[in-house]
Amino acid sequence: WHFSEWAKVFVQYCSADLHSGTRTERSEALGGFYFAGHNLLAGSLEQLHRLWPGLAPTEVLVTGSSAGGIGALMHADWFAAIWPSARVRVSPEAGLFYPPISSLRDVLHRRQTPLSAMSMHQEWAPFLHEGCAAATNGSVVRCTNAHVLLEHVATPLFVRENLFDVAK
Repeated sequence: WHFSEWAKVFVQYCSADLHSGTRTERSEALGGFYFAGHNLLAGSLEQLHRLWPGLAPTEVLVTGSSAGGIGALMHADWFAAIWPSARVRVSPEAGLFYPPISSLRDVLHRRQTPLSAMSMHQEWAPFLHEGCAAATNGSVVRCTNAHVLLEHVATPLFVRENLFDVAK
């Protein structure tokens, strides 16, 4: 690939939800804010199509770092479905987060703390990969963790990891 002829679209990470929230209404529990990262991605693509109605890329590279890397992985097949005639590749960087453990009991038993115990799951409402959701009965906890999600992603990946990502 020769990147000199490519266009770059940068979607700023500002949603604190791995680019995956699907909420459309403010939440009192979140002080009037809401998680809408997936909606921001979809809106960005809609704006691209408004600006360039004939947009039909032949090559698409989706990437993100840290939480954006998880978002890139979660949306890999979604981007591929948007541009089915394009060669879509996804390269998450530092997006293979370890499963969250937040309670002493879970640490002692080496198990993941359920998202529901972290009081976020109902406020978050993340976009879930269709295949992962079908295989896990819509499990938000499982489908937002790369170790489960990876087996369901069909889009070719080049995974870059960073052990020293401060968010890990």
